[in-house]
Amino acid sequence: MDASYLAKKYTAVRWKSISPTASYYSGCSAAIIRQFLTVSLFWALALSILTVSAFNSAEAATPKVLIVKSGSVSVYNNIINATKERVSRICSDTSSGCKKASISIKAVSINKQLRSIAKNKKWDLIVTVGTKAAERINSLKINTPVLYSLIPSSSYPRIRSRSSSQSRSAIYIDQPILRQLKLIKAAMPNRKKVGVLLGKYSGIGKQKLMQIIRGSGLTPVIMHVNRNNIGNRLENIYSRIDVLLAIPDPSVYNKHSVLKVLLSSYRHRVPVIGYSAAFVKSGAAAGIYSTPRNIGHHIGDEIGKYFSNNMRLSPPAHPRYFTVNTNRRVISSINIKVPSRKTIMSRIRKAK
Repeated sequence: MDASYLAKKYTAVRWKSISPTASYYSGCSAAIIRQFLTVSLFWALALSILTVSAFNSAEAATPKVLIVKSGSVSVYNNIINATKERVSRICSDTSSGCKKASISIKAVSINKQLRSIAKNKKWDLIVTVGTKAAERINSLKINTPVLYSLIPSSSYPRIRSRSSSQSRSAIYIDQPILRQLKLIKAAMPNRKKVGVLLGKYSGIGKQKLMQIIRGSGLTPVIMHVNRNNIGNRLENIYSRIDVLLAIPDPSVYNKHSVLKVLLSSYRHRVPVIGYSAAFVKSGAAAGIYSTPRNIGHHIGDEIGKYFSNNMRLSPPAHPRYFTVNTNRRVISSINIKVPSRKTIMSRIRKAK
C-alpha cells in the first residue's frame, strides 16, 4: 500500500478524534500545556470557592423568621399573608434600613416536626399567632427571641412567665380601654354613664378601670358578675347607664350569655359597644377592633423594626391599627343617632 495513502488516512483519523482545544495545544510543548492547565485549574477552583462563599454570606445575612400559627383557619392565614406583604413593602424602601427577612410558616399541628424545626438555631426571630401557638413554643424551652401575637393582654403575664427566651414581646388582640372610650365619645357624645361588667378573666381591676373612665370625662358604673348572677346584674346595670362597654372576658361574654346581654339592651334602649366584628353583627350598636389585616400589618412593622433596630423588640402593645363598625339596624331599632363610620374614625384619630 502506498505510504502517502497511509499517512493521509491516519492523519485524518487523529484530527477527527481530537477536540479543537486539544488540536490547539498539539502545537505547544508539553511543559507549557501543563503550566497553562494548572493555572487554569487554580483560577477555576478559586472562582468556585469565592462564589460559594458569597452565596453563603448572602444566606447568612438574610434574617430568618419562623411564624408558628395556632391552626389552619382563614384568620391565621390572612394575618400571615398581611404580615409578609407588609415586610416586603417596608423593606423595599431602602431608607428604612430594613433587611428583608426570609419567612417560614409552620402550624402547631405538626407536633414532633415543630420541635426540631423551632429549636433550630438558624432562626433570628419566632412569631407566634394565637394563644395555642404561644403556649406550644413556650413548652419547647426555646431561647430564640419571640414575638407573641393575637393573645389577650390579660394572658400575657402568664405566657411571658413560662417563656425561656430572655427577649420577648407581644401584640395583643384586644383594644386599649382608652381607645374604646374614644369610640363612645366619638359615636355617642351625649351618653356619659358607661357600664362595664367584669368577670374572672377581665384582666383589669375595678379601681384602675374607674380611674381611666373618669379620666376620659365619663361616669363609670362597674359590676362584677359570674355565670350564675349575670341575668340579675344586667337588669340592675341597664337602669343606671347610657351605654354598655363590653370588654373581652369569656366568663362574661360567651355563646350562652351574649344573647341575654343584647336582648336586655334592646329592652332598655341602651347601646352595647362590642369588641369584635362578630359582636357587632350579632347586635352590638358599634364596635372597635382590629381585623386580621390590621394585626398582620402591625406584626410586619415589628419584624421590619426588629431587623433595623439592633435586634431589639418593642414593648408589648395593643394593636396599632384598628377599624370601627356600626350596626345600623340596631341603631335604628333603639332610636339613637350615630354618625358615619368615617366621621367616627376621624374623631377618634383627632382625640387626645
